[in-house]
Amino acid sequence: MKVRGLGCLFCVLILAGCSTPSMKGTPFYTGEYEVREGPAADRVNLWPILYYRDPALSVLWPIMEFSPDHLAIRPVYSVYGRESATPVYNVVWPIARFDTKKQDYRVFPIYWGDGYFTAFPLYWHKGHPLSGKGCDSLFPLWIYSNSGSGSSMHIFWPLYARFNHSYHHGWRLWPIYGTNDRLDGENSWWLSSLAYAYERDNETGHGLIPLYGSKSTATCSAFYSIPYSREIASEAGAKSWDLALPIWYRAWEGTTNAWGAIPLLSWGRNAPTMKDNWYAAGLVRSASAESVLTHHVLPFYVFTKTAERDGIYSLPWWSEHRTDGTGWNASFPFYYGSWSTNSSVAVTPLYAQKKLVDGSKAWSCYIPFVYFDRTKDAHFMTLLGGAWCDGDEHRWIALPLLSGGKADAESGKTVWVAGLAGRKWSPDGRSSYVFPLYYSAPGENRFESLLYATRPVGENQQTEIPVLLSGWRVGDDYALNFVLLGMWLSESRGGEKTKSQLIPFYAWERDTYFYTALYGHGDRMKYYLTPVVGSYSGGESGNWVWPVYRHRIDAKGNIDGRYLLLGSYSKSGTEKRNGFWGIYRFREWEQPLPWKGADQFEKKRHLDYLLLGKSHDDHVLAKGEGECPDVLKRRKKKERLFPLWRHELLEDFEESKREESSAWLLALSDSRTEKQTDRDYTRRRILWRLWHYEKLNGDSSVDVFPGITIDSYVNGYRKVSVLWRLFRYEKDPETGKTKADFLFIPVSRKGG
Repeated sequence: MKVRGLGCLFCVLILAGCSTPSMKGTPFYTGEYEVREGPAADRVNLWPILYYRDPALSVLWPIMEFSPDHLAIRPVYSVYGRESATPVYNVVWPIARFDTKKQDYRVFPIYWGDGYFTAFPLYWHKGHPLSGKGCDSLFPLWIYSNSGSGSSMHIFWPLYARFNHSYHHGWRLWPIYGTNDRLDGENSWWLSSLAYAYERDNETGHGLIPLYGSKSTATCSAFYSIPYSREIASEAGAKSWDLALPIWYRAWEGTTNAWGAIPLLSWGRNAPTMKDNWYAAGLVRSASAESVLTHHVLPFYVFTKTAERDGIYSLPWWSEHRTDGTGWNASFPFYYGSWSTNSSVAVTPLYAQKKLVDGSKAWSCYIPFVYFDRTKDAHFMTLLGGAWCDGDEHRWIALPLLSGGKADAESGKTVWVAGLAGRKWSPDGRSSYVFPLYYSAPGENRFESLLYATRPVGENQQTEIPVLLSGWRVGDDYALNFVLLGMWLSESRGGEKTKSQLIPFYAWERDTYFYTALYGHGDRMKYYLTPVVGSYSGGESGNWVWPVYRHRIDAKGNIDGRYLLLGSYSKSGTEKRNGFWGIYRFREWEQPLPWKGADQFEKKRHLDYLLLGKSHDDHVLAKGEGECPDVLKRRKKKERLFPLWRHELLEDFEESKREESSAWLLALSDSRTEKQTDRDYTRRRILWRLWHYEKLNGDSSVDVFPGITIDSYVNGYRKVSVLWRLFRYEKDPETGKTKADFLFIPVSRKGG
């Protein structure tokens, strides 16, 4: 009877069918550890062909799934929420769906539900368009909509339409005529909007597209057409324009006007204070503004005249005259001349001169041989060099030698040779240099060379032997001697020694530090047995042995350390860190949880290792009152070494709840345990269904692929089966029965 009953159940469920994302008790979904209705011993394990455990059944996994809440025959049929009053059905999803909870239904292309019906894409109905808000449409035969404040009706869209709303009403018979009366006015059109007329507020208009359009407002009247358009302002002096394509364009505003002669590529703008007109694409121009006048005919000439100057520029002749009596003229490249109130200049390719107002020559030049400047006491210049003097100023230059000199009463005398040597005499002193041999400025107490140098440093004078990287510095009460850039150094102030060093043997400064190759101390540290070993001082404590370790504690008690170059550790407040690069990293800290309560805080311990491993342990605690210890509220622990191992633990001590899970080699082996007041559950698996073990409150069940089940209960119940009843042995101490089947044939029935 049980065999026939299970067979009937199997057939009925197949005929019923469904799918859901929350299966219970089947190997298809992950929620296997949910509470079942039937005892585990009654399950049938022929997975993946069939798996049954009351109340869930899986057939030809994953094609068919059945339970009291849902069933599926993928992809033909499914139902969700069978135990509720509003289930959801799917038939050949996504073609057909019946959601009785939301009252949404479809058998594509038909959609219907609470207040709507659609036969996509032609017929649409929603709401109650005849008695309230809604719409009804059989496109394109009719479209009717009602918004509550008005309605619209389209017949054979877009041919006929009628609008009747609170803010506008009208109708159209496309493409012949249409009218629309809005709150701000009325407009009409004829011949598919080609002919139109409207009137709204202070504006009227009419038109026949594309022949013409016109409008009239309180501020202007306008007419638009392809051959001629205009917009004339009602108010005198306001901007107006007209346009006759492709002949001309005009615009005027008060006494200002602009124009354009389009075929002639000419345009202009004229006002009482200015005129600017261009002709022939800009080749000809005439413009004036107040005291400015300009006109040109390119490329022949350009003429400009202002209050300060006037000029004409043309291909053979350039000339410019200024009101201050200066000017110039030229005929490039043959001649250039300029003049002022006291002189004039003339330049030709071979000769140039400057004349003064009395007719005498200021200078002359026979290009390119020699130049004479008669404005100075003496002056001449040639290709090889020259010399000139003007009062007490004297200069000379020898161009091939890149050398020269100057002298005057104020700055003295300067001579340089090829830029590599020079000498200067001045009231402040004298100086000289020969690069790279020396630089000397006795007035500044400065002399520098490769062998010897002396220069001021602050209030002291420093002397150096550059080739030896050594020197000395002296002052009134100060003396400093150094060798090899300070490898040896001796300093004294007021006759007392203040600083001395001989690196790498020792370094010393009075009341500050003392270092030697074996021992040293300073404001913040001291070392022993060379700087490899030392300790901190001056408000800090700690020591080091390089490269083995370094340990330091600052004045606030914060700890910082290093070891073996790659290792580190630190402590600051409640935070602790340590690690060794590439091997591990550890961090421990606390942080408040004000959203959980003023007395609650979180303590975290995170360990990451070998780049792929981690161990995170987080505790939520409540501060104990007085001297009482803190109370642990919740614990969450995660551990992994990808891809070898994973472990998670969640403990809630307020709810007396514990959940733990682990896995080896991803899905090779995994386990899960749950413990609550009335529940003690354990599950272990190998490759999901090859070996599957569950234990609930002492009762254990084991599935072994293919089709082996083993059950052992705390009351003494035992059962072993292979492929359901290919072989079965069952012993039930409560009924006293013992059963055995072989090849689906009962071979033994005892007791009862």
